[in-house]
Amino acid sequence: MGRLDGKVAVITGVTSGIGLATARLFSKEGATVVMGARRSDRGEKLAAELVQAGGKALWVRTDVRIAGDCARLVERAAQEYGRIDILANIAGVNGMRPYRLHEISDETRDNIFKTDLYGIIDTCRAAIPHMLEQGGGSIVNVASVAGLVACPNDSLYSAVKGAVKMLSIGMAYDYGGDGIRVNCICPGLTRTEMGGGELEGSGFAERILASLPLHRFADPSEIANGILFLASDESSFCCGTVLTMDGGEVIA
Repeated sequence: MGRLDGKVAVITGVTSGIGLATARLFSKEGATVVMGARRSDRGEKLAAELVQAGGKALWVRTDVRIAGDCARLVERAAQEYGRIDILANIAGVNGMRPYRLHEISDETRDNIFKTDLYGIIDTCRAAIPHMLEQGGGSIVNVASVAGLVACPNDSLYSAVKGAVKMLSIGMAYDYGGDGIRVNCICPGLTRTEMGGGELEGSGFAERILASLPLHRFADPSEIANGILFLASDESSFCCGTVLTMDGGEVIA
């Protein structure tokens, strides 16, 4: 407890899954959490929950596909609390249903790239100047095991998550000397609305799980623990680290 005492953390994608678990965990560990996502009803409810539990939380409706929203989320954090110690980029989508590349619509293509890649770029662009001014910070970008191995019938998702991984490594090299640590986490199948939750019990999921050494989905709280480690001072010598939490998928 208290691993993030005194820290101000900006978190995207907080209204479900890994983002929700991370917001709760960060608050429990003492961080002031500034939270962004699209669903205001859930976001406001979460902020009230955290405050009622004794935490400090600020909800800012944010669509990471819109650069101005990313900037507004970060600026609200800086205005309210005077600094940004942690940025956790968790918002993400996939293709939602199996496809081959020639079948994808412009809308789906743009949604994946804007949410999973441009949103990270734009929140980082907004947060890094504050971190440079204060002399450091910690950025955690959520990619996916799909950025390390092929994701069947969702090739754009694999492409974008691979880009997130390399973006994180490049940023780590560029900003490490300024005291800004950038690291990346690659979750595997996780019980979320977007991921394992909708697949659980399907023949496709059962085939995948049969090949995994752990033979199960991750719980979002397990992935949040990895994000906490990379965000906190416990990982003070991690820079450009790609933390894979996939139940052994890449070794299967």
